[in-house]
Amino acid sequence: MIGDQPTILFLHIPKTAGVSLMRILWARYGLWPPNRWFRFYRVFGDSGQGDHRARLDRIAALDEREQRQVKAFLGHVGYGAHEFLPQPVFQFTVIRDPVARCISTLKYLHVQGLSSPGRSVEELAFRDEHPAEKFYLDNSHVRYLAGEHGDPYDGPVGTVTQQMLDMAIERINSIDAVGLTERLDESIALLGAKLGWKFNLALQLNRTKKKPATESRNGQANDSQVSDQAIQRLNELNQLDQQLHRAAIDRFERDIADQGAEFPSRLELLRLRTQRYSSTIERLDKLRRSIIGKRS
Repeated sequence: MIGDQPTILFLHIPKTAGVSLMRILWARYGLWPPNRWFRFYRVFGDSGQGDHRARLDRIAALDEREQRQVKAFLGHVGYGAHEFLPQPVFQFTVIRDPVARCISTLKYLHVQGLSSPGRSVEELAFRDEHPAEKFYLDNSHVRYLAGEHGDPYDGPVGTVTQQMLDMAIERINSIDAVGLTERLDESIALLGAKLGWKFNLALQLNRTKKKPATESRNGQANDSQVSDQAIQRLNELNQLDQQLHRAAIDRFERDIADQGAEFPSRLELLRLRTQRYSSTIERLDKLRRSIIGKRS
């Protein structure tokens, strides 16, 4: 547990269950005290108001009193964003099986109409360029964690190096916490333990309604099938991310072991509170959003 109240920095790598964690953080740091409802965007570092670079630059330009109002920074941001935030900073990320993350990314971009028109998910997997900004298909975890000054590495497909992997693994082992998409409840329980949260629960507020499987946002047919050949291609593209994923699992297991015998009870309590209180917090969050707007 940290002595001083830190600024929370969530390095959100796309399609790693980050929205679920952001909702938890929005509820925890944005709902109470109620006066935060009216400076919600400042509390979360101008959440929803520009890309990560513009947001970090604005925070760096604030005076000390205004900077103290920033409680958390969440977004698709690479390593190094802590340089721009009020200190101390509690920095964490979530890692996902690389191929599963890529398949989820491809389907998301296709359904949302953000990928090249007319291309199926299957075709997107075989492109030699990324289908959308910051939705990398090769070694995305390494790209974000080997970034500098908050910017992920954005070079062409196939240019992520072993040196970048080594740097990313070093950072995985030095940041304050690492979660795993495949073990999200445990990740939330571990995060709460490290931050000293006395009340903790998992929740997914405002879940996005799924579109019909046959149609994307732009009205085109949604062919979301992924063949064995495409999966093999994604495996080949993400060899470095797979090594990083294994390193993240090792770090995660060490952190849970460090919590001692009380961790299973903490996890069980989290699950019980989720069943009991998440609907109440969801209603409160909807009220907050109706008052200040829906960009968060």
